[in-house]
Amino acid sequence: MAILDFFKRKQQTAQTSAIEKATGNRAGAIAWTDWGSEAATKEGYKASAWVYRSIAMRANAVASVPFVVESLKNGEWQREPNHPLQMLLDNPNPEMGQGELMRLLTTHLDLAGNGYWLKVRNAVGKAVELWPLLPHEVTAVMGTAELVQGYKLRGHTNLLREDVCHIAYTNPSSLIYGQSPLQAAAKAVDVDNAAAAWQKVSMQNRGIPDGVFSLEDDVTAEQFEQARQQVAEQYANQGNARSPWVVARAKWQQMSLTPAEMDFLNTRLSTREEIGVVFGTAEMLASLASANRASAQEVRKSFWIDTIIPLLEELRWALNIALVPEYGKSSTLRINYDTSGVAAIRADEKETLEIIKGLWSMGVPFNVLAQRYELGIEPIDGGDVGYLPTGVLPADFDFASQVSAGQIDAPSDSETIKAMAALAYGTKNR
Repeated sequence: MAILDFFKRKQQTAQTSAIEKATGNRAGAIAWTDWGSEAATKEGYKASAWVYRSIAMRANAVASVPFVVESLKNGEWQREPNHPLQMLLDNPNPEMGQGELMRLLTTHLDLAGNGYWLKVRNAVGKAVELWPLLPHEVTAVMGTAELVQGYKLRGHTNLLREDVCHIAYTNPSSLIYGQSPLQAAAKAVDVDNAAAAWQKVSMQNRGIPDGVFSLEDDVTAEQFEQARQQVAEQYANQGNARSPWVVARAKWQQMSLTPAEMDFLNTRLSTREEIGVVFGTAEMLASLASANRASAQEVRKSFWIDTIIPLLEELRWALNIALVPEYGKSSTLRINYDTSGVAAIRADEKETLEIIKGLWSMGVPFNVLAQRYELGIEPIDGGDVGYLPTGVLPADFDFASQVSAGQIDAPSDSETIKAMAALAYGTKNR
């Protein structure tokens, strides 16, 4: 027994040493993040229109796609609408449904790089509720035989590792915490917020008309006061807005934006594009002001294919790791997502059907095409066989030589010839 204990301690020491080397933290210590979600929310989500819009578009898109539970039966994955895991996803807690839970998860990931769900269990240990946790209130505790042995909520409440779903974006500098897109766009957000603040102060300090009146030097105090009152009366009267002003013995000088002011306007457009590039929403943000419907449709399609689908794939992978082991084996049970209701993707259905039609006419079996393009059609009898059109011959086909060579049999009577013509050209026997 003593020898077994010795080797067990040696194994734990080796595991702890490897984890400490990989993470730079000792076992049992709190692993701190280098990016605060509170600051990201305050300075980014609540202060920048571009950040808010980008995150909202991503979160709303993810929330519109249902996550479904499927089981493997007879070699095929089939929906399980009454499975306990599906019921948990559809109704995670009494306060929100699946859509709102996924919307909040995506928002937390985009702001903090991390999202947390707390599993609430019943008397027999089954997870019956899922509650979102605020990322800035959760910290990971380093483990001995695993990276994380548990979590702390608000710094003092201990949470078991198996009771927390921790979903994180890829972070090359941490094996525990994820990196948010906003962290990469932080400088652009700072510049945009500073430019917006500068414009606000500038407008407050420049509460003047689009030009100035210059009075001649030899005016008396009485004449100056009279001119001032005249301008004030005309400027204050809303009914005279933009109408010509007439002031005696005065010269009008047009005012315009300075090069510095114009540069700030261009800066805000530049930061919008940079923030959009980070979140994968640059084209969507730019298309909001576009009246080209066809162009907007292509932009939405690109947004879904290049931004949302990869995000859904990442979430699907994370949810399968976090939840499926609670209910079965990953080899026979999985969580998937259903994009069949996404209009931006359905717009390509006509083009896809034309491709399928062309491939089928070339002899590709229908069942193969239905599976390859995920048509949602069950296999049909005879669908595993490819078919080729019989009424098509090469333009240089020598029918006579083929008959003389015995390659094909010539029809022996005129009625057969007529019948063949009817099949080939759609004519009626006469």
